[in-house]
Amino acid sequence: FPADPSFAGLQHAFEEKNWQDAFSCVHTLKGVALNFAFTKLSDAAHDLTETLRPQNVAFFDEDKASAQFLRLSSEYEKTVGLILARGA
Repeated sequence: FPADPSFAGLQHAFEEKNWQDAFSCVHTLKGVALNFAFTKLSDAAHDLTETLRPQNVAFFDEDKASAQFLRLSSEYEKTVGLILARGA
């Protein structure tokens, strides 16, 4: 999981404010997190996915997306930290 490039791609897309790429990366990250049963991470990814979903572009709120990204980043770091601490 730590080697999956989805989170790094999401970080880059956020830096560039490329919301289409951010959506693609977070959607992938959500699926990977679900496959590993990382519930808190998948929940955070789900929320950001819905905010970035192209159908919701008329209602896009960058501040909301940024707050959700911070929550997701925190959950991601916790998850990776736990994995690495266990030697996986």
